[in-house]
Amino acid sequence: MNVYVALKPVRFDRTYAVGEEIPPEVIDPRSVKRLIDWGKIAIVPPDAVKADAKKPKREFDPDWVSKFLAAIDPNASDEDEEVDGENEPAIDPNAEKTEQFECKECGKTFPTKQGLAGHMRSHNNK
Repeated sequence: MNVYVALKPVRFDRTYAVGEEIPPEVIDPRSVKRLIDWGKIAIVPPDAVKADAKKPKREFDPDWVSKFLAAIDPNASDEDEEVDGENEPAIDPNAEKTEQFECKECGKTFPTKQGLAGHMRSHNNK
């Protein structure tokens, strides 16, 4: 019999943490396919779940998760994930803003089109 495991925190009778086994009786069988498609749960073989004699619930083997995810997308790698903004381009605080939006009625400038649009409504009441 296969086992359901949470890939993201998911709520049924209680909230199940990532990697935690979910008892089949708490999942509506009609929603299993949708939950798998959304990436919230996975069906795994029973040998991928480690039993711990001290705990009544079994926890998911994290090594199996990486193998499972690699099987889904073999092109994915840990380097592709952005961690703490490492892959974000550096922003120069001294760089000049390239575009200003100027009101044709009064000459006031705004950094965004939305700012100018909001300002233009003030001219409609004159």
